[in-house]
Amino acid sequence: MLGVFPTIEEIDWYCVYNTKGYELAVDWIAKHPKYSYLSEAFSRNRLLSDEYKYASQQPLAEKKLHEAIFYFAGEQYTDDKKALAQAKLKFIACAKQCTINDLDTIDYMACQLMSRATKLDEANKLLGCLKQSMETLSEDAAWTNVLNELLKLKDVRSK
Repeated sequence: MLGVFPTIEEIDWYCVYNTKGYELAVDWIAKHPKYSYLSEAFSRNRLLSDEYKYASQQPLAEKKLHEAIFYFAGEQYTDDKKALAQAKLKFIACAKQCTINDLDTIDYMACQLMSRATKLDEANKLLGCLKQSMETLSEDAAWTNVLNELLKLKDVRSK
């Protein structure tokens, strides 16, 4: 609803209340002054309407995907391609530091981008991409290819 990625704690909270999670999230947002700007554009009734609530699987613009990368890299968004490449490398480096093997690194990035680990077929495809890229490219370029492939997954490209 806010256009930002939820934290792990927010995902856990939402899942605990899975039958009324969406409604509780709307009420929580309405009660927090930090999000008071939402009340101007969206009423509680509109947010809870089926038209809004189930308006999912809409493709995200490439800019939104890039904003997510900058967000996870802890950088300010810019449309500069060089800055995007640096943000991707920083995001990858963070994922590699937090994990112990290539599959865990891929799943870490997937969890950040779509709040779930990769499925078996996705993981195999991404690991294959990494292995193939490592044969001809530098490690950074190979991992960037993997991230670019990860950004093509349906759950990443849809809201």
